[in-house]
Amino acid sequence: MKQSVQFLKAKKSHYVFILILLALSLPVRAIPAELLVFYPEVRKPYTKIYQDIITGIRNANPNNTVAIPIRAEENYETFISAVKTNKPDSIVALGSGALEIALQIAPDVPIVAGAISRSSSTTRGISMIVDPAVVINKLLLLDNNINHIHVVTDSSNKQDQLRAAIDYAQSVNISFTVHEAKTIKAAASEYRNLLKNLGTHDAIWLMRDKALNDTSLLSLILETAWDRKIKVFSSNPTHVKRGALFSIYPNNTALGASLARLANDTDSQTNAKFELKLLKDIYIAGNERTLRHLGLTQANDTHQVLDNIL
Repeated sequence: MKQSVQFLKAKKSHYVFILILLALSLPVRAIPAELLVFYPEVRKPYTKIYQDIITGIRNANPNNTVAIPIRAEENYETFISAVKTNKPDSIVALGSGALEIALQIAPDVPIVAGAISRSSSTTRGISMIVDPAVVINKLLLLDNNINHIHVVTDSSNKQDQLRAAIDYAQSVNISFTVHEAKTIKAAASEYRNLLKNLGTHDAIWLMRDKALNDTSLLSLILETAWDRKIKVFSSNPTHVKRGALFSIYPNNTALGASLARLANDTDSQTNAKFELKLLKDIYIAGNERTLRHLGLTQANDTHQVLDNIL
């Protein structure tokens, strides 16, 4: 009997030893990180942007996310206290103001930035600038006969996006041409010359640009494109209602989930490479009348490509 007891004790110790080895072999960050989110308190309707991003973060990181609004009247002590109280593994900073605060009060905590277009600091995160590869791929799924994409814009603040667009277009064997226009007058001239020479295998990407705030110019582009069956797609969600083939806009909930995954990524915490990734989480809204006019309603992937048809 005594031997049986000793055997059972030895067996139990053996199992405990195995369990300890298994525990040690698991990744250190096997469970989601404790995330602290700083976000600006803004007026409606802009509050929904941050609410949706935070919802996405919480969906991807349940029960381990604390969101702290940044109010104009609060001082840094409030945020320092939040860091000390929550002891986060990572901070997600939404907006440039939140990022600036996070960098100052928690230099030793990994920070992931979101809801910004660019940053002068060395930052890991996801930009609000859309990844052209995603957009071009969606266009080609709708119409694989496109062989040339044109953009008329002031390129001075779009260098990264335009470079990425040119590189991706080359990789799928289509041309991508940037027509430089620093003023509304120059843009109007470029569009008029361009629209005279384009055909059904061409597409125009209306990137956000001050020239497109001119409603008469926008009408000229869309009406001429309609007559010549040129595909026009836009980075402005309002343009799809005016007749653009489709418009793109951020999927903020999915962006939040991507930010949470980035913050929870073990490798990202130890990797010395810091960068703002281009935004891949987007919605595509299509114009049904324009789709029919261009003969694209029967495309096999139309309803898979478009998240919404107006």
